[in-house]
Amino acid sequence: MYRSLALVAVLSAVAFAQDGTLHTHPCTGGLPHPNWVRIEGCTVMPCKLIRGQDVNMWMEFTALNSFDGLTTKVMSTVGNEINIPYPLPSDKSNACNWLVNTRCPVDYNEDVEYHLNFHVSFIYPEVPDLKLEISLVDNYSHVQSCFVVDTSVVSS
Repeated sequence: MYRSLALVAVLSAVAFAQDGTLHTHPCTGGLPHPNWVRIEGCTVMPCKLIRGQDVNMWMEFTALNSFDGLTTKVMSTVGNEINIPYPLPSDKSNACNWLVNTRCPVDYNEDVEYHLNFHVSFIYPEVPDLKLEISLVDNYSHVQSCFVVDTSVVSS
């Protein structure tokens, strides 16, 4: 019996590690945290953002209210001191364009999967301690989901 329990525990741990879910920090102010976050090539923070390459991130959240529009907002913080908005191109900032399992309008309590892809330009300097706060804000100015991920910008 103990062998069976040990086997179940080991298999559960392996399955959890293989699903690619990344444990991220909550945003300040008690903003709603996503159900899960995945960043391609990263299962443990800090995630490496390689200059000259794209970053793919997925998250799932449960809609806190119905909404017709959704905007992605990214804030970067260097060394816990310098906050810099990271403006996304309009096609990327309109999060309704990047919903995976549904479309806008979204209904209350609907589970929504979102995909963000952005390019890490060669012009960005190497930064060993960069926090990214990624939030999805609906057309009523309600934050639907928000998380913070520790990253570092590195050369390939």
